[in-house]
Amino acid sequence: MENKGSSSRAFGASPTELFISTANVARIIRRVVPPYGKIADDSKEIVQNCVSEFIGLITAEANLLCQSESRKTITADDILRAMTKLGFDKYVNSLSLYISRYRVGEPLGMVVSSRRP
Repeated sequence: MENKGSSSRAFGASPTELFISTANVARIIRRVVPPYGKIADDSKEIVQNCVSEFIGLITAEANLLCQSESRKTITADDILRAMTKLGFDKYVNSLSLYISRYRVGEPLGMVVSSRRP
């Protein structure tokens, strides 16, 4: 069996099936772009690729941590440990706070506004 280095093919999915949707990427980008700003399609595609690769990297590391502990379910804490192990520890404190607030049902300020004019 030939392995081309793509873990997505191991699960029977094409790489593009594992991407976050372009609509979600555009929605995230619009939060920081001024109302009069434009977002080129190729910019959305680049961000889509980067975000999807990042999610895959963190998830793969979290999966390895779970496997080393003979577990099958990846938890939020596994994601945080994976991020620390991969050098993204700068973000772990903020995400830990977010997770703890989420778990107690506290408002997180993540309200998505309606369409911009």
